[in-house]
Amino acid sequence: MLNRKSFIREIIIYLFTWLMTAIIFWTIGKNDTMGYALMNFHIVLPVITFFISMMVAKSGSTHQIYLIPLFLALMVWFAPYVIFDLLNVMSFNKSLPYIPDRTGLGIGLTASVLGIIVGLIQKK
Repeated sequence: MLNRKSFIREIIIYLFTWLMTAIIFWTIGKNDTMGYALMNFHIVLPVITFFISMMVAKSGSTHQIYLIPLFLALMVWFAPYVIFDLLNVMSFNKSLPYIPDRTGLGIGLTASVLGIIVGLIQKK
């Protein structure tokens, strides 16, 4: 059973990675926005989502297994909104746009569910 400290540690690892990807964009990634978006939103965040979900499934309780995919999928979904939409607001003095594109939600949910499945298989 995953204890509370271990679960919080895994969430902090994920949030730190998520925050670092945003900081990297805001400090050095603005020159290559397309490369950053492809690398971050289609490789880095889904891979870390997969591994965090796998770690939770290998040692987690039932309610954590069901909640972690939702949380991680929302974080992957919210990342482009925080990075690109805030940049547009700052650049063009616009108000924040509507709801972010739902593609990230599917990517995050798929990576997390696959991580949960692999973690449960490894647990047996």
